[in-house]
Amino acid sequence: MRQPICAMKAKTNFSLGKTFVVAVCINAIAITAFAVGETNRPPLSDRPTKPQYHSPDVARDENLTPQEFVHKAAISGQKEIELSELALEKSNHPEVKQFAHQMILDHAQANRQLQQIAQANAIELPPTNAFSRAIQTPQKLESPRAREAADASERNSDSIRNPSLRSDTKVLIPNSDLMAAQKLKNLSGSEFDQVYATTMQQDHAKAVAKFEKAAASLENDPLKRFAADTLPKLRHHKQMADQLVQQVGTSSILGE
Repeated sequence: MRQPICAMKAKTNFSLGKTFVVAVCINAIAITAFAVGETNRPPLSDRPTKPQYHSPDVARDENLTPQEFVHKAAISGQKEIELSELALEKSNHPEVKQFAHQMILDHAQANRQLQQIAQANAIELPPTNAFSRAIQTPQKLESPRAREAADASERNSDSIRNPSLRSDTKVLIPNSDLMAAQKLKNLSGSEFDQVYATTMQQDHAKAVAKFEKAAASLENDPLKRFAADTLPKLRHHKQMADQLVQQVGTSSILGE
């Protein structure tokens, strides 16, 4: 039997009503579940974060530990002394020689102070000859007699207290520093003077930045004071290096 049109409309409206009620209920359940889930979730500060990947040098420079600062400062001082001794030997420029002589005196004094603070705070130091050993030719490093003599010298040094540091000094020194030293050893004349002056200028700009950060945020009070006390001399070195570059000229060979 054919139903009246009004009955069919009523039935359709009832079905639509049921569908609407079901949809509302489903949405309500979903919203409630989301709210409960958000309530149970830990705050943002407690949630695990994805690891941040930086280059090792960047990560270390962002958060220097006392051990890392001691190592970087000691190696940096050794480098300035080593290259400046090379300048006294190879340069004929009086201003270069005068600058190099001052670098040897000041950085040797700073390294002695750093050594005293590190030993008093039980912080490991790199070998006192780490940089000079690292820039030796491969033949000398591979020579059993040279290796044995160097190891014996290190064992007799009071500043060496970590045997692991003796096994691989090259790993502890940036390749850029080793390359700069090797280039200087092969240069002479005005080209040597320019590369030496440019290297000193760049090195002291980096040193000032590192010591400023250490003086502000290093978690070791004696080392923080050392960094703060050394900063004025490093800034003066940077000014001296700037003047030396103006006198002998700059070099682009370090970027090659």
